[in-house]
Amino acid sequence: MRRIVLTTIIGLSVLAASAQKKGKKKLHKEVEVSKAYRPTVNNAQKLNFTPTDKDTAQYKPTFNYSIKSNPVESTHDITPLTATKVNTNQTETLGLGYAKLGMGNYTTPYAELFVNKRQSKTTSFGMHFKHLSSNGKVELENGTKVKAPYSHNFFNVFTQHYGRKTDWGIDLLYDRNRITYYGFAGKNDIPTKDNGEFQNWLQNQKQVFEKIQAKFDLSSRAKKSKVDYDIAFKASHFSATTDQKELFLGADYNVKKVFKPVTLWIDGSLFMADTKNIIQGANTSYMTAPAEALLSDHNEVFFKLNPTAYWAGDNWKFRLGFNTDFIFEKDKDAEVKIAPKMYGEWTPIEDILTIFIQTEGGTSPQLYSNSFQENPYRDSYELMKNKFITYEFKGGFNGNFSKSTSFSVYALYSQINNEPFYNMMWGGEKALILPASNTFKVMYDDADLFQLHGEVMHNASKTVNFLLKGNYYSWKMKNMDESFGKPKFDATFTSTIYYDSKLTFNADLFVEGGRKYWYYNSEEVSGSSGFQQVANRQTITTDPVIDLSVGAQYKYTDQWHFWARANNLLFRRHERYVGYAEQRFMLMLGVGYSF
Repeated sequence: MRRIVLTTIIGLSVLAASAQKKGKKKLHKEVEVSKAYRPTVNNAQKLNFTPTDKDTAQYKPTFNYSIKSNPVESTHDITPLTATKVNTNQTETLGLGYAKLGMGNYTTPYAELFVNKRQSKTTSFGMHFKHLSSNGKVELENGTKVKAPYSHNFFNVFTQHYGRKTDWGIDLLYDRNRITYYGFAGKNDIPTKDNGEFQNWLQNQKQVFEKIQAKFDLSSRAKKSKVDYDIAFKASHFSATTDQKELFLGADYNVKKVFKPVTLWIDGSLFMADTKNIIQGANTSYMTAPAEALLSDHNEVFFKLNPTAYWAGDNWKFRLGFNTDFIFEKDKDAEVKIAPKMYGEWTPIEDILTIFIQTEGGTSPQLYSNSFQENPYRDSYELMKNKFITYEFKGGFNGNFSKSTSFSVYALYSQINNEPFYNMMWGGEKALILPASNTFKVMYDDADLFQLHGEVMHNASKTVNFLLKGNYYSWKMKNMDESFGKPKFDATFTSTIYYDSKLTFNADLFVEGGRKYWYYNSEEVSGSSGFQQVANRQTITTDPVIDLSVGAQYKYTDQWHFWARANNLLFRRHERYVGYAEQRFMLMLGVGYSF
């Protein structure tokens, strides 16, 4: 089987190479966005901490940069962001960077520094540092106050070189996230660790996720009849306090060539991930045995090859292709998964209405280093299963009601294999059947997802604007009766008011439906041989999240400004992850300097 797969890969690669030798015109479509350039960490590494450090500061320097648009996007899929590229055609003198300092209650220091060398015709260079931490306490459902510290440290150094025919860049990243397992589900007293009986009980134990990454990007400045390409080579090392380690080596690629009237391109990725000291899949035996006894290593090679054909007219676009995944895992037979993809777009009224439909499918590799985004408190010993989207359909429309109001609406339906759901497993203080645990176990099921999405952006005037967007999710599982650990809906409202040239206000309201979880408690029941202990499964639904926040910025000079941010003005008690109460009202004050 492995020989057949390798032969197929080589054959497709030869076809791709031969397809690049014809054609005369290059397709170059980019979305131009004007805002402050900020190097972005992979989304999967941004753990959901509270509070946020958002403020209303408008920083200099201001960059014009382009983002490579990818219309195939799924809200339930973890998709890494591609690095942005600074536009070489600058039209204004840019500042060197900015610095921010702040402090909030819960002993929450915040610091950020961004420096970017003024770009010459051929090179740019910069660095970005950020620190946010908290050392406060939170109150659990049973009234106990516990320490809930966290911290996020991020450091990034990057350089870009612009040549006559090629551009290349180097990006070095260090990212460190610390969390604490302080959570407890239910109103009973928190169990105590006694003689090692609760080997999975992690009360007040810290977890640190640390990542070091190097990336080299090479892209063409293709002229007519030339091949357009973009290749990014990556190497990273990820580790956890619980002694899990991941070594990642890989590359993303995109090769494109115009053949009138069609454009052909091939994109995809090739990587090797070696993960150590993990438990693979949903192994329930480790709930009653020390996790260390079941640890093993895992090696995976993943190759994605996605050929696509593209046509475009004056008011329409159409793409057709398929996604091909080759998966080689340790102690498993090689797998080949193929899923068709299509995207169509029609604009019957220019600048007013665009209608689109798309189908998509393929494998979503669940790398260990990327698997804590949805739930940072999940069991760190487990390597999650790869998720496969057998079929996804998305259709909708977007456009403009007027010059000041734009909108987007779509519906999405997906069929998914190995969708992860999350439940708390806890056996209680005197458990004999299940050991005490306050981490979340991953449970997998085949599922259908129906999603509705809508958003409206409105500029009421030159000084007032707002954005309203929301999602509704309906899950249907093959075996489970609830979509454990996932919300039914979410909505966001954000508004900015520029009072004058010096004073700016903003407000944000985030609403999310409650999430359902299992958790097991133990109880004693009377039997023929006396009292016996049994595991009693309960279902808990967390309260909806209603988070109202406001901020303000005062521009003292062109360089200095002062800012303030207040989160959770309603003083609500939030538990996105059952048992893990979040900080309530928080106020942060700070100062910023642009240079």
